[in-house]
Amino acid sequence: MAERPETQEKRKVILRAATEVFGEKGATKGTLEDVAEKVGMTRAGVLHHFGSKDNLLLQTVIYRDSVDLEDYPEDMARGGMPEDGAITFRHLIKTAKANEARPGLVKAFIAFCADSIREDSPAYDYFVSRYRNLRRMLEKALRIMADELGKSVDDATICNTAMSILAVMDGLQIQWMLDPDAIGLAEETERAIKLMLAGALDLNDEERDAIL
Repeated sequence: MAERPETQEKRKVILRAATEVFGEKGATKGTLEDVAEKVGMTRAGVLHHFGSKDNLLLQTVIYRDSVDLEDYPEDMARGGMPEDGAITFRHLIKTAKANEARPGLVKAFIAFCADSIREDSPAYDYFVSRYRNLRRMLEKALRIMADELGKSVDDATICNTAMSILAVMDGLQIQWMLDPDAIGLAEETERAIKLMLAGALDLNDEERDAIL
C-alpha cells in the first residue's frame, strides 16, 4: 500500500533533520532524541516512521544520495544521458565538496557500505544497485566525452576507468575521515578524476586541465 502524501512528507522532514544531526554529530553521538527535537516529535514518533536508529541512518544515507542528484540535469538512477559528458564528473567533484561539510554522514555512508558486503545486511541490495547504476552512469559520460573530443576508446578502458574513479573517490573519503588535515577531499577528488580521464582519453596536460 502506498504511503499517504502527509506520511511521505513527514518522513522527508525527519530525514532532513537526521541529515543535519548525523552530518554534524555523527552516527554515534547523534541521537533519535536530537532528530525528534528538531522536528517537534517524540523519540517514539521517529521510531514509528523508521523502526530503528540503524534503519533511520541507512535511509538518511539513501536520502543524501537522492538530494545530491536533485540538481543533476538527468536522472542518474535511470541511466539518463546528459548532452555534456563533463557534467557528470563536475557533479562528482561538487558532491565531494559538499561532503567536506557533512563528515558525520560520510562516516555513516562508509560504515553502511562496508557492512553491505554481508548478503544479509539491510544495505546489501541498495549498495549493489547503487554501484551498478554509478558505473553505468560514468561509462556513458566517458563515451560522450570521447565522442566530443574525437577520441577512440575501447570498452574495457571505459569500464575500468569508471570502476577506478569510484574506487578512488571512496578511498579518498576513508583517508579524509581518518586524517582530515592531511587530505583535501574535493581538491584530491578533482585531481584524481582529471588524471584518470586524461589517461582514458589520451589527453595532454593542456587538454586535461581544460576538461572540467
